[in-house]
Amino acid sequence: MLAENEIIHRFREHGMFQGHELYLKVPIALNFLTTCQENNLAIIGVEGFLSNDEEGWIQPIMDYIEDYSDVEALNWEA
Repeated sequence: MLAENEIIHRFREHGMFQGHELYLKVPIALNFLTTCQENNLAIIGVEGFLSNDEEGWIQPIMDYIEDYSDVEALNWEA
């Protein structure tokens, strides 16, 4: 089992950090989510965004935000 910091270290070269947040492109983010699931780590939120690497800006897309922090579940799949 990989710990949280090991997973982040594995994916950090494929994304961008801003503060304590890791930003990943969709295909890599899906792999990140799968890796977390395989290592029994819950994701409590996901946010979609537009970005421009050259100009250095990030714009959240409000319709692409999911917050699971209030979910009560008895097992991982839930």
